[in-house]
Amino acid sequence: MRSYLMLIAAVALAACGSPAPGGACDTSGFLCSDQTTAMECQLQKWVALPCRGPSGCQRDSNVIKCDMSGNMEGDACASSAVGSGLCTGDGKATLECRHDDSSGTNTLKKTNTCRSCEVKRNTTTGKDEVVCTP
Repeated sequence: MRSYLMLIAAVALAACGSPAPGGACDTSGFLCSDQTTAMECQLQKWVALPCRGPSGCQRDSNVIKCDMSGNMEGDACASSAVGSGLCTGDGKATLECRHDDSSGTNTLKKTNTCRSCEVKRNTTTGKDEVVCTP
């Protein structure tokens, strides 16, 4: 199963064009700046969020979908993903989106090494969970 991060986009962002990373912003929401990059306004600056998975960055109505299944440790991640995890592309480790108060950034950090890692849907909660087999 692929790891997707679904980001809610304000309709107004669709008409804004493609802002540059580090550029000033005063909005909320997400947009796809190209096929492999989502953008989020974090702390009044645009941050590029890689969508390295095969589905890349796609807009579906008012939802931005960012396929993070190929993302790597150190990649930027969305404010809405802080505390969420995913498997590395090779399925041998877990990554978690963490916020660094000192820099104000959100990045993926390696949290476990696994023999195998997969994302499974919890039938009780209806949410995806990262399962790391040591």
